[in-house]
This record gives sequence, C-alpha cells and structure tokens, in this order.
Amino acid sequence: MTGRPMRGWVVVDGAAVTEDEELGAWVERGRAFAAGLPPK
Repeated sequence: MTGRPMRGWVVVDGAAVTEDEELGAWVERGRAFAAGLPPK
C-alpha cells in the first residue's frame, strides 16, 4: 500500500475472495490473529 513491504501484513488478491464465504474466512482468520495479540 505504501510501495514497500509491510511487516506482518497479508494481502489477499480479490480474485481469491469472489464469494462471501471465502472473504468471511479471511476476515475471521485476521480477527482471530488480532484477538490473540497482547493489548496495547
């Protein structure tokens, strides 16, 4: 997004999430990861 690699980011191509269920799976995966991080 800034033209340089972003540590800790995963970019999912739009073609990989053409169905709501596929997008939901990626969103849940990200939510679960974030929930496991220590509070700031």
